[in-house]
Amino acid sequence: LLGSAGPADQGTAAAAGSQDADLTAWQALAKAGLLALTLPGWMGGDDLGVLEAAVLLTEVGRQAARVPALATIMLGALPVVRWARRELAERVLAGVGSGETILTAGVRERSTGMPAWPATVAVLDATGSGTVTGTKVGVPFAGQARWILVPAAVSGGGRAVVVVEAAGHGVTVVRTPASAGAPEYTVQLDGAPVAGVLGDGDERAAAVADLYLLAAAGAAAMGDG
Repeated sequence: LLGSAGPADQGTAAAAGSQDADLTAWQALAKAGLLALTLPGWMGGDDLGVLEAAVLLTEVGRQAARVPALATIMLGALPVVRWARRELAERVLAGVGSGETILTAGVRERSTGMPAWPATVAVLDATGSGTVTGTKVGVPFAGQARWILVPAAVSGGGRAVVVVEAAGHGVTVVRTPASAGAPEYTVQLDGAPVAGVLGDGDERAAAVADLYLLAAAGAAAMGDG
C-alpha cells in the first residue's frame, strides 16, 4: 500500500509542496482506514490498541515512508483515546481518520530526554483551563500538526499532559535539523492556552508515564521496520 503511488500521484504530492511528508502515502493510509485503527468506535474507528498500531508503524518503517504515522497515531491519537474526556477527544481527534488532522507530542526537553518531571510548567485552574510555558525539542511534524500534546509539571503540584493548538497564541514552532530527514521542530511555549488535559486527578501523572511508554513503543516499532 505504501509503495503503490504512481508517477502521477507522486507529482501531485510534489505539486502540493510537500517536502516534509509523502501526502500520497498518507492519503492512501487514510483511504484504507488505517488511520482510524485506534480511534474509538463512536467516532467510526476500530477501537484497536498499541499492538495493532505497532504493526502499522513497523510497516511504515520498512517502507521508509515519510508520513506522520508515529506522531499522529502513537503520540497523539492513542493517548487521547486512553485518557481524554469525550468532549476533548471529539475536538482533538476530528479529522484524524481522514488524514486531514495531524497530531504530535513534545516528549523531549533539552539534555533530559523524556523527563519524569518536565521543566515545562502548566498553570491550571480546577477546570483544567490555563496556560503552559516551556520548550520541547525534536517534536515530529509539529509544523504540520493541528494539536500538540505537552507533558508538563503543574504549578500547584503534580504532572499532566496538556493539549495546545500548534498554531495558537504563545506557540512558536521552529524547524531543526534531524539526522533521519523527517521533519522535527523545537516548540517554544510562552503562556500558550491549554485546550484540555488528559486524565483527571491521579490519572494525570499516569497519563504522562503512559505517553512516554507509547513514544518508546512507537519508536521501537518504526526502528524494527
